[in-house]
Amino acid sequence: MSLRKKSVRDLMTDDNLGGEAREFLESLKTYEYSIWDYGFTEKIRMVNQDPEIKNLLKDNNIELGNLESFALSKLDMSNEAIKQFARLGYLRESTRLFSEDALSFEALSQLLQVAYFNKNNIDLPPNTERSNEQAERLFKNIASGGGMYPVEVYYLSLNTSGIPKGAYHYNLKSKSLDLLQEFGAAEIADICKAYMCETRSIIDFDNAGGIIVLTGMVHRGSFKYGNKSVIFNYIDSGAIMNNIYLLAGELNMGCCAMGGYLDDIIKGYLGLKTNTQIITGSIFIGNKNLK
Repeated sequence: MSLRKKSVRDLMTDDNLGGEAREFLESLKTYEYSIWDYGFTEKIRMVNQDPEIKNLLKDNNIELGNLESFALSKLDMSNEAIKQFARLGYLRESTRLFSEDALSFEALSQLLQVAYFNKNNIDLPPNTERSNEQAERLFKNIASGGGMYPVEVYYLSLNTSGIPKGAYHYNLKSKSLDLLQEFGAAEIADICKAYMCETRSIIDFDNAGGIIVLTGMVHRGSFKYGNKSVIFNYIDSGAIMNNIYLLAGELNMGCCAMGGYLDDIIKGYLGLKTNTQIITGSIFIGNKNLK
């Protein structure tokens, strides 16, 4: 059947990834046996605990040789937008310790709605005009390859006041968190296991308000971009993650992105059914520990 004879919705549900891309996605997963693999864990432990290695990595810049150089103009701090954005970037940090107080649903609501939203479905600040194109189409507040917007946002509520513990989908259209399933003690313990909290102890799981999980629906773009769509899923997720980090500090919240998790356990709680629905990132959030 030709592309013209297939509906757009049919095209977007097709799996157009090549075998090599599917193998690559499978290779990115972390499995339980990886936790006990000395070679897998030792490199992470060494980098985390050795300050000399960490500093070398932070200062590692590409060397291009002796090139003519042009100094950039000094930042114009009289420009309010530049000043505020620079301030947010300076204050951005990862927080691994949280206070014992439950994260409020109000704070979570503000964070999600500004970090990722539809431009035609948000209350605009004063003196901000909406273009006709933005009013009619579902543009979002991040750049996305081909405007496909493959990322879906989920929330695992661990200690958030106002909503039950459980797995939620963030619905941009209705501006709501839609409950997928409630959690009891067994599910919370399973998520702790999925993030290897008992064996690695690098995050304050007990006091975290919850975990924002970013997922890529690779098939949304694969009918157009094929294997290249995998990259765009991670780029989109990085843009949303950066927004979350910048906003968290402004809202007096702590956050910490975590790449170490057992993919299949988390996918199960989110209800992701196929290999083209992938987890592209996760962020622990909670109230800052001010002690």
